[in-house]
Amino acid sequence: MWWGDGRIGGWAGNPGDLPPGLSIIEPVNSQDTNWVNWARSELYRGNSSIRNVRRFAESKENVKDVKYIVTVTTSDIKYSGTDDNVSIIIVGDKAATNRQYLDTKLYNDFEKGDTTEYSFLDREIGHIEYIIMKKEDSKMTIESEWCIEKVVVRKDKSGYDIKFPFFQWVNNASPDPLIIASNQTCLPQNESEIRSSARLLETSLSSHWEETKFKWSYDLKTGDNIEDVREHQPGFLKVHSEEKTYDELDSRFQWAPEHYSEYKNLRRTLAMTGITSTIKGLFDPINTIEEYKDVVEEIPEESAEAAWMDNWDSDEEFGRQTMNGMNPVNLHRIKELPEKFPVTEAHMEGILQRGLTLQEEIEKGNMYMIDLKILEGVSTGTYEDQKLFLAVPMVLFYLPPNEKLIPVAIQLGQLPGTDFPIWTPNDTREDWLLAKFWFRNADAQVSQLVTHLAQSHFILEPFAVGMFRSLSLAHPIHKLMKENLKSLIAIDTKAREVLITPGGVGDASLTVGHGSNGIIETLTKAYQNYSYKGMNYKNDLIQRDVMELPGYHHRDDSIKLWDATLSYMQDMVNHFYDSDSDVIEDWEVQAWVKDVFNNGFGKMKNLQQASLGVPSSLATKAELVEYLQSIFYTTVRHSFANYYSFEYTRFAPNSPTVLRGKLPREEDRGLATMETLLASLPTKKQAYVAAATGKVLANRASDEVYLRETPNWMFLKEETRKVFEKFVEKLDKIEEEIKSRNKELDIPYTVLQPSRIPSGVSA
Repeated sequence: MWWGDGRIGGWAGNPGDLPPGLSIIEPVNSQDTNWVNWARSELYRGNSSIRNVRRFAESKENVKDVKYIVTVTTSDIKYSGTDDNVSIIIVGDKAATNRQYLDTKLYNDFEKGDTTEYSFLDREIGHIEYIIMKKEDSKMTIESEWCIEKVVVRKDKSGYDIKFPFFQWVNNASPDPLIIASNQTCLPQNESEIRSSARLLETSLSSHWEETKFKWSYDLKTGDNIEDVREHQPGFLKVHSEEKTYDELDSRFQWAPEHYSEYKNLRRTLAMTGITSTIKGLFDPINTIEEYKDVVEEIPEESAEAAWMDNWDSDEEFGRQTMNGMNPVNLHRIKELPEKFPVTEAHMEGILQRGLTLQEEIEKGNMYMIDLKILEGVSTGTYEDQKLFLAVPMVLFYLPPNEKLIPVAIQLGQLPGTDFPIWTPNDTREDWLLAKFWFRNADAQVSQLVTHLAQSHFILEPFAVGMFRSLSLAHPIHKLMKENLKSLIAIDTKAREVLITPGGVGDASLTVGHGSNGIIETLTKAYQNYSYKGMNYKNDLIQRDVMELPGYHHRDDSIKLWDATLSYMQDMVNHFYDSDSDVIEDWEVQAWVKDVFNNGFGKMKNLQQASLGVPSSLATKAELVEYLQSIFYTTVRHSFANYYSFEYTRFAPNSPTVLRGKLPREEDRGLATMETLLASLPTKKQAYVAAATGKVLANRASDEVYLRETPNWMFLKEETRKVFEKFVEKLDKIEEEIKSRNKELDIPYTVLQPSRIPSGVSA
C-alpha cells in the first residue's frame, strides 16, 4: 500500500508501526478482549493514511496526466445551496489527488437544485476508493450550510462513473475530514485496507472526537430547570444549547426547511383560529353535546371514517374504536376475571345473549378486557383552580352472537367498592355514558404518552443516535435504515421542547399535565412495563389472545405488514451477510448494538430487564433480523398510534383528554343527568386545544416519504433494488386487500394502508 513504507524501522511506540516480530492480535469481533488494542492500531493506521492523503493533496508535485470529472448535485430543498468554497480530494489505492477547489468562473456554484460538472488534471491514483469533501467559509460571504445530494467522479480514461450518494447537510459540526465512502456497500470486515481505515476514522469522528461527535444526552429542559432523566428515560441526541430547542439542533438531523415551515404555519393558523373563535363566542358555556361539533367545524377535515360521529355514543361504536381506533393495543381475552374486578351474574342480567352464564361465556372465549393499571399513582394537574381527576379503569367486553364487540362493565379504579363501583348498560343511559367518558379520558392519556410517544418515538431514538455514531455511510444497515430514522431525532427534539415540557401543548391538553409531573411519571411507567420483546407486535397480539376476534381489522393489517417487513429484513440481511460469522465479525454493527445497550437504555433503573432487554451483542443473522425488524416495524406502529389521534379526539365527548369534576361513586348512581354530563366534559376551549394538538400530531407534511418510496436511495446495485421491489410488491398486495375489505365496511380502517404509512417517524 502506498502509505506503508516507513512503519517498520525506528519504532517510536506507535501501535500502527510495531517493530519486526511484534503484532497486534486480530480480534474475533468487537466483544473480543483484543478489540481495543486492534482498534487503536487500525485507527492509527487510518490516521496515517489520512496524513498521507493530505501529503498528496498539499504536494507541489506537478504531475497532471489524468483528467478527472466531478459532478456535484446540490439538493433541491430550501436553503440547501452554499456560497462557501468547496474542495475535493479523490483517494485511490495508489495515491490521492491534490485538493481541488470546485469553482466555475462567472457562475454561482452549489445553488439549490444545481447539478454542475467540474474537471481537472491530476496524478494517477489507481482505483478510486473514496472522496474527501471540504466546505470552507468564503471571506466574501457569511458561512452557510450545504445539502449535498450526490457526487459523481469519473476518470476520463476509465469511461465509467463512480457515484457517491449522500443526501445530507454539511455544516460546522460535520466531520473534518468529511470522508464519503458511500460508492460501495460493504461490511467493514470485507473492505480493502485503505477503505477500512477510512471507515474507522469516519465512525470515530462521529462517536469519539469532541469537536464533531454525536453526543448522548439525558438532560431534559423542564421549565427553567435542566433535569437529568437518565434513570427513567432513554438517551437522546445532545442539543448544544441551554434552551435545548429544536432550532439549536444539528441541522443534519432537522426537518427540511419546507417541512418545518409547514409545521409552524399549521400551529400559527390553529392558534389564530382559536383566538378568532374566542372572539366569536365559541368558548361560551355549552348547552348541548352537539355544540362540541362546532370545534369539529372550526378544524375541518374530510376523512373516510367520519361516519363514526353519527353513532359515537353507542356501545357498538365504543367496541369498534377499541379494536380499530386510536389506541387498539390493550385489549386481551380473559380466561378468568381478576379478583379486583368482581363482575357478577347480577351485573350481567339481561346483557349476555346466548343464554349462558358469565363464567360460561368466559370459558367459550367471548369475554375480553382492558386494564389501564399503568395510570395508578400518576399525578394530575389543576384547571381554573380545580383539581383534575383521573380514572385507573378496567373494562369488560363481550362478543355477542352478532360478533360486534361491546363494553358490558366498567370499574373506574383498581380497588372494588363504593368508591369504584361497577357500571353496566343496566344503569341509566347517563350513568353508563359518564363511565365511558372516564374510561376514554384515561385511555387518551395512555394513547398519547405510552402507545404513541414512549413506544413509537422515544424508544426508537437510541437506535437512531447509535446508528449515526457507529455505522459508516458505506454500511448496508445505515443505507437501509437512513430513510427510516432520519427525521426521528427532529420530531423527538421538538416533542421534548413543546409537548412534554411544563406549559407545552401536552401539559395544556392532558389531565396528567396542567402543571403536574404526570406526563413524565406516565412515560417512566411506560418503560417499567415494557421490554425489547414487546417491540415484536405480532407476538404481542398472539400473547393477548385476540387472533380469533372478529372485526379486529387493526390486527389483520398489522400482521400482514409485520410479515411483509420481516421478509424484507430477512432478504436484506441474506443479501449482505452470508453467515452468522459475518454478523459476529461486523464490528460496526456490534459497536452500534453495544452503544444502544450501554448508553441508549443502560442508565435506566427499575426496569423488568437491564436496558429493557435490548441485546448487547448479536451472534446470528436471525438476531440481526430481529433487531432490524424491531426498529423498522416501529414505523408501522407509529402510524396506527399517531394518525388517528385527530380523527377520534376532534369531537371531545368521544375521547376527552380532560374531564372536570370527580369520579362517580356508588352514592352517585342514578343521579347523572345531561347537565351533569356537560359539566364533566371539557370546556369548548379545552376541546379546541385538544383537537388542535391532535391536528398538529396527525398532520402529514407535503414532503412526506412513504413506505414504498425511496427518493434518497443509497444503494447503487440493481440486485439490492430488486430486494426492495419485492417488498413493494407485497405492500401493493396488502394495499389492495385493505381497500377491498374497506369497501364492505360502514367505517373503514385506512390508517395501515401502505400508501399512508410514512417511511419513518416524522410526526
